Amino acid sequence: MGWREPLLSVTVTAMVGSVAWIAVQLNPYAGAVLFFAAIAAPLLLFRRYYRNHVHGIALFVPAAIVIIVLLYPPPAAGPNIHFGLHEITYCWGLEGDPWPLDENAEVVYSCRVYVNYTRIHVSGIAWKETVVELPVRGGFVILWEPRERMEQAYLRAVGIAEKAGYKITVEDFGNRDGRIHDVLLAKGSKCVYIGEFRILGGGLAVVLAEGPCSGVMPFALPEGRGV
Repeated sequence: MGWREPLLSVTVTAMVGSVAWIAVQLNPYAGAVLFFAAIAAPLLLFRRYYRNHVHGIALFVPAAIVIIVLLYPPPAAGPNIHFGLHEITYCWGLEGDPWPLDENAEVVYSCRVYVNYTRIHVSGIAWKETVVELPVRGGFVILWEPRERMEQAYLRAVGIAEKAGYKITVEDFGNRDGRIHDVLLAKGSKCVYIGEFRILGGGLAVVLAEGPCSGVMPFALPEGRGV
């Protein structure tokens, strides 16, 4: 009994099985097809060998299943953008209108918070990244980052605030952790702060603070710089 075909069969199973574990995280149906292919493909590729060594099928199929199971990626800690959005907004859940943010996001928070003894309205929307865990090593790759959605929501919010009479006073104003781009708008003694952020948990968010400038500005500058 030669060992070339069995070894090649195991190699093919390992290769297709690895791809199957990645695919099943994106599309369960595609993953299921690839899992089937991981076992069936070697039998088809080396059908002449297995036709002459039928007992080899009984050995290969259990071995292929064991190999596929061993390739199972370690359990992934899913992106906890709920906690990440809380960290940047101080909100848990949706309390009131998140104006002027669009509610078409994966997570939407809004609440009233006190900053510098001033009550302001804070809201935020967030999207998580698509992260795929790799077999065996347990590493991951980011396949999709909702940057375009974040930018559209940010520009829409700025446009709505401007239509409400707020004027842009400073761009790139704040110094909060994870800030990508932000803007401070003012109308008399009232301010609106809108920013794009990368948040804990592997996600992107648009965060807004609206109310008296004495509270909004310290919100944007939590370390007190420029206040």
